[in-house]
Amino acid sequence: MNDLFSCPFCGRNASVYEVETETDGKSFSGFVVACEECGISTPASNDELKVIDCWNNRAPSERENELEKLLAALIDAHYDELAARSRFIRFIHRAKDFLKLNAD
Repeated sequence: MNDLFSCPFCGRNASVYEVETETDGKSFSGFVVACEECGISTPASNDELKVIDCWNNRAPSERENELEKLLAALIDAHYDELAARSRFIRFIHRAKDFLKLNAD
């Protein structure tokens, strides 16, 4: 089974569903990928791999783009501080390990 990206709207899991519809006396059987929570879905297709590809390769939403920009700005603004804290935390862990190994 192919892995499906989470829903771009609510972040929940998505699944592939078989669909059968009838319009103007014509029946159609195919597949859609839909969010298990909010129900947003791809257009139906008789090709299961096509709906999976459609779901996983959708354009990022405006919200996703904005969140990505905000996260990048936050990291840029605090990179030096975050890097220093990371080094400090590693130093603390090494010191604790050293003390455990050398405890009498």
